[in-house]
Amino acid sequence: MTELVSFNVTCEISYDVKRAPNTSMTFLELKVLDNESVKRNETGDVSDLIFHFLPNPVIRTIKPHKGFLSGGTVLTVEGEHLNSSNICTVTISFGGEIQVQGCTIDPNSADQVLCKVPPATAGVRNALENNAPSNSQRQKRSTHCDGCVTVTITVKMDGVEMSFNISYFHDPSINTFDKTLLYETDQQYLEIKGDNLNLVAGMHDIHITIGLGECSVVELTGSYMRCKAPSSQPQPGIQGASLPEVNVTIGNIHKTVGFIQYQQKLKMILIIAGTGAGVAVFLLVTVIAFFVCKFRKVGSKAKALEKQLNDLEMEIRQVANEEFLDMQTSMSMVNRNLIEQGFPYHSYQQYACNTIFATDYLMSDPVMSDELRARARTGMERFQGLLENKFFLVSLITTMDKQKHFFIKEKSNFAGNLCAIMMGRMDYMHEVLQGLITQLVEDPSSKRGMKSLFRRSESITEKLLSNWLFLCMYPHLKHHTGSLLYLLYIATRKTMEAGPIDALTNDAKYTLSEEKLLRKYQGSPTDEETTEHVKFEAKALTLNVEVDNGDEIYLCKALDCDTVNQVKLKCIDQIYVNYPASQLPADPTELHLEWHAGYSGCMVLRDGDNTSKRDGGWIRVNTLAHYTVTDQSNMALVEPRNAENNQQEDYVNLAQIVAGFDVHSIGAAECSTLNDHENPRELQRWHLLKDGDSNKKVKSATDELYLNRLVKTKLSLMKYIDDLFGLVLESSKCPPPVKFLYDFLDGLAEKQKIDPDTLHAWKSHSFSIRIWAMLIKDPSILFDINVPPYVTESLDIISQVFIQSFSRNEQAVSKESSTQKLIFRSELSKYRTHVQEFFRNVQMNMQSPDELRQYLTSINTSQQEITFSKNAALYRLYVQIKPYAEKIHDDLSIRRETSSLQLDNAFEDILSLMEE
Repeated sequence: MTELVSFNVTCEISYDVKRAPNTSMTFLELKVLDNESVKRNETGDVSDLIFHFLPNPVIRTIKPHKGFLSGGTVLTVEGEHLNSSNICTVTISFGGEIQVQGCTIDPNSADQVLCKVPPATAGVRNALENNAPSNSQRQKRSTHCDGCVTVTITVKMDGVEMSFNISYFHDPSINTFDKTLLYETDQQYLEIKGDNLNLVAGMHDIHITIGLGECSVVELTGSYMRCKAPSSQPQPGIQGASLPEVNVTIGNIHKTVGFIQYQQKLKMILIIAGTGAGVAVFLLVTVIAFFVCKFRKVGSKAKALEKQLNDLEMEIRQVANEEFLDMQTSMSMVNRNLIEQGFPYHSYQQYACNTIFATDYLMSDPVMSDELRARARTGMERFQGLLENKFFLVSLITTMDKQKHFFIKEKSNFAGNLCAIMMGRMDYMHEVLQGLITQLVEDPSSKRGMKSLFRRSESITEKLLSNWLFLCMYPHLKHHTGSLLYLLYIATRKTMEAGPIDALTNDAKYTLSEEKLLRKYQGSPTDEETTEHVKFEAKALTLNVEVDNGDEIYLCKALDCDTVNQVKLKCIDQIYVNYPASQLPADPTELHLEWHAGYSGCMVLRDGDNTSKRDGGWIRVNTLAHYTVTDQSNMALVEPRNAENNQQEDYVNLAQIVAGFDVHSIGAAECSTLNDHENPRELQRWHLLKDGDSNKKVKSATDELYLNRLVKTKLSLMKYIDDLFGLVLESSKCPPPVKFLYDFLDGLAEKQKIDPDTLHAWKSHSFSIRIWAMLIKDPSILFDINVPPYVTESLDIISQVFIQSFSRNEQAVSKESSTQKLIFRSELSKYRTHVQEFFRNVQMNMQSPDELRQYLTSINTSQQEITFSKNAALYRLYVQIKPYAEKIHDDLSIRRETSSLQLDNAFEDILSLMEE
């Protein structure tokens, strides 16, 4: 009798460069022993013995690029076809020592594999102990790894491997309880303190238990972590213990921080009994208690509100992560695309134009007669020669700044024209600015408003300083901080577009702006009348979209409450990911959106047509729900000229929209729907909310429903806000022009005996607020993008948070506080500390004059390629100053340096030449 035995055979396949992925190989013979073999087709079992070749795994990157000495934190390997591999390991090597850690391959995940950071070798530990930087080292500008050791880590997946760098830091420290922790059940959250807790680890790396119960981590900072404790005291995990212990695991670090005892909140009842002296004592205590309570009332209210907001934020943190899962997926797609395509930065010329002018009128010369043009050419050459004299330029700017009828807009244009003339001379502008800033600070008339200098650019000097910094910042923005600004913009847009947005009012379900919060959503997905209750029933749809009858089908996500134009914009944004706006093949609003349904024909969808729903004096903008578009519908984006030949055909679902209407009238022009011919009064358009008196918003900053959505939006964006703010405030990345400015202001403050608060305000206004707050609010200054108005509203809130971070006065929150102060209260405290460290570290860092000189030389080289018309700028500047020629001449005559060089006469000669 033959015995059947089940067995596994492991084979190693030789490398074959000719072998293509997704092909198969059939075994001809399986030899088990020297004298035993089974050939193909001899048994039914072996006939199916086929080996499939899969694509090689492609390893792209790892994240994070850091770990601590004990290891064990999650290390994510990203790439393609990663589940083709059977075995994955990560290996660190340092000084001849190696440490290997296995990984877990999910067969259903092709783009990422989860590993653990290997524990550091003895060599790494010794190197880190000897790597503590001295004070002299801290003062040097450097980008090296301070307080860590960088080693090589190799990811190996079968025969494919890739090496990266990873930095090892000291283990985080976790504080223990001084004694048994008394935990009141109404607290809900347990706080454990420590140092450098989030330097390496994320919340997913931390596991906290209370006895046999779980304590889910909901918040992690550098100095503490919070977890949601079980509602009742768990059983001890240590045999024989009377109280449960609190255990913290971070990667491979395991620590018991102490014991905890649950207790009900004590309700103190004071019973006063007795007569005579007892009554007197009671009255005395009552009076004292009244004044003490009165004194503490404000503080206790602030603490209570703080606790209420903290609890609310922790409650919805997990919900927010799940609700914005699609946004996180979209961001992953954006990141992958950025690796191949890069960021859509403006050219330096367009960036310069955006920063120094509201328009690009410098691209053309001013209109003038041939005779005047000939004189102007000679006169402008002489005028430029005068402008390149530092004494003349300082006198000119000082005089123009004093003119009462030379208003802020004219001063801004003056500074813009001057910067356009001085392209390629940023080193010269640097010298001029030193004199102008010194003069501005020393001017007795500015002493009263000394603290507000550089805040609003009310003078030519202040505007000139902003322009110079902007023009010098482009390389730094492009190669360092700009990428995180772009990701913040994209994340804000994706988060907001995850919910309904009113196309007419720009009110949104998910926003950071209380003023633009969509409080009422009138109209369900089926366009039926709704009640006064707040409704958010928007349904997410995936559309199969083709572009101009192309072969490729794109999967695009939209909401059924989106208008047709909103859908077109979303589709273009998802098809042409990260494309510069100026390079898009067409304006999305000019494209036709066609709904295809197999052989049933197609229909052009419009924001307004003869099917648009009317109600009295109102007409509603059409949405996908209005047309009853369903999930997985086939759509096409077509240029109008290519759509002219398309016939509008009967469609089966049209009857579900409006009974009895003429199908062939759908193509009527949209403008014909804007007026009701039966009632001649103009119809008001609406989308999600009728913006009438009956629907005006009532402010309710602490209303839980509205505050929940503001906090959800904030939580979705916090990673991107933290990343950007952290990089902007990284002292080792401070650009040389900013370092010069801060050092120069330090010197002026010391010379003029300026108080620290005023100096702090100068530094904050001149660069951080005038430059970075502007960029955060309007990233289109740097990037070739069209920022939707609803995104601008939220970016403006983030910009205000950035500005408030530079305030030295921390105010307690109350119900009267602004919304951004309420929802960003804890972050503002953290950012203010970071700002203080930033200013302190920048002051300590040393910068040589050569470093600034080399940086400005590279800027000058870049500006040589700009095609601004300098003659046009010179002439416009001349036209601006001509009405004040007499006062300019008088100042040149009075000043010792300008009069000795006879610059007043040279200026008069130019006037005579131009006025002949």
